[in-house]
Amino acid sequence: KMDYEYEAGEDSSVEYARVMPAGDKHGTLVAEIFGDGSNNVVRFRMQDGEGKVWQATWASILVDWSGWKTLYLDTRTLREVDGQDPSAMMSRFPIRFQSILLDDCSASDALPGVESGRKGEVYLGRLFFAEEG
Repeated sequence: KMDYEYEAGEDSSVEYARVMPAGDKHGTLVAEIFGDGSNNVVRFRMQDGEGKVWQATWASILVDWSGWKTLYLDTRTLREVDGQDPSAMMSRFPIRFQSILLDDCSASDALPGVESGRKGEVYLGRLFFAEEG
């Protein structure tokens, strides 16, 4: 369960962290999320075999649903957190799941008509990893 209550500011987030083994090659991370219709941004973070953090940032996928929804994350879509090399792809294995971030939408996200929740609850259900092939 991720309880959040944002303070007024440009950017805020809450993180559920649990480092766990994923796999020895690329694959799909499957996460069941119980949404509260809050329009917050969900971001997944994983670590490669050297401990470097990679992130999936889906500004277009908001927690705009109420109830359970299954999200599928292809690890080949992960990008560097610092974004220094936009073409870089995770290539050091094995990989590990690190965390899920729930980020408040800010003006910089440029999402029309979105007003994110200032307080609420989002739940993480099952979380598992399926290697390709």
